[in-house]
Parts: sequence; C-alpha cells; structure tokens
Amino acid sequence: MSAVHSVTVTQLLEAGFMRQQPVQAANLLERLGASEAVAALDHCEAPDIALVLERLSPTQAELLLTLIEPALASAVVSRMSVPRAALLLRMMEPRQRTVLLASLADDVRAYISQVLDSPPNSAAAMMDPRVFQLHPTMPVQEALTLLRRQQYHRTYTNAQRIMLLLDAERRIEGMVAIQDLALAAPDELLRD
Repeated sequence: MSAVHSVTVTQLLEAGFMRQQPVQAANLLERLGASEAVAALDHCEAPDIALVLERLSPTQAELLLTLIEPALASAVVSRMSVPRAALLLRMMEPRQRTVLLASLADDVRAYISQVLDSPPNSAAAMMDPRVFQLHPTMPVQEALTLLRRQQYHRTYTNAQRIMLLLDAERRIEGMVAIQDLALAAPDELLRD
C-alpha cells in the first residue's frame, strides 16, 4: 500500500471522520482500490458508511456495497435514503439484489421494492415513498405528536419545513408550515 493510501485509510478509520466529513471521506474512498476501500469500510459503522456511500458515484457505491460483508451491506442499505438504496440495488446483478433485499427488515424492503417497481426514469423511482401524512381534520397537537414520532425524517432527509395535508386517498389537499404548527393552538385543526 502506498504512503498516500495509508494516510487515507488512517483518516477513514479515525473516529467520527466519516460522520463529520462524508464528502471528504467519499473522495478518499474514490482514490483507493476496491479491496483497500472494503478493508477500510469493514472497520466502520453502518450509519457512517451509509453517509459516505450516499456521496460516492453510483458505480463506486454499488461496487463497494457488493464487496462488503453481507450483514454490513444490509445494515448500510437500511440507513440510506430509499431512492439512493433503490438506485444501487437496481444496478446490482439480480441474484445479489434478491439476496440483499431478503436480508432487509420488512418495512425497509417494502419501501425499496416500491421504488424498484417504478419505471427507472420516473419520478417515483427517484422519490422516497415514506410521505409524512397529515390530515386536514387533524388537531395541531396530534400532528405535532406524529411529527415527533417520525424519526426517519430526521435521519434520512433534510429538515421538513412544509408538511403535506393528504386526504384518505393520499391526494394533496393543502400544506402547513412547521412554524405554523408550532405557533398554533393545540386544539386548532390543520385545515384552519
């Protein structure tokens, strides 16, 4: 291993580097050979690897995902955004994709499968199907409670500033800003 590669692997293995600097970690991984990158990733935590694979080129991310240990690959995919995970799975050989999908938790597999089942260049193939759903007739306090329970929005997406109001058929009826929710009376209805 060259001195340059030793330095990059050492940086990747430093506690918190991948979490705090995922773009730089992705750049370092891109410069490593596949076997060196896999060796470095084998010592890292799944949430950190997921952050970095989200920033790698799809081709490089898919390659590394297929080369790391299967249990680690499953944990990494479970922590990625659904559209990105689906993109990488779509690039895999069918047998690898099937094995990896089978190793995921039921809910994660269902969300990723929903995106995989969409036509490759459609909007549905690029969007996260986990729409946070509020109903127009819901009281503000109930909406805030639901919002606090939806941890995946904090983990997988940027902070949501606007929430969609959906009817029973999941059609958009309106929107409400988080700031409005925070300032509204607890018993006020969202449609108001």
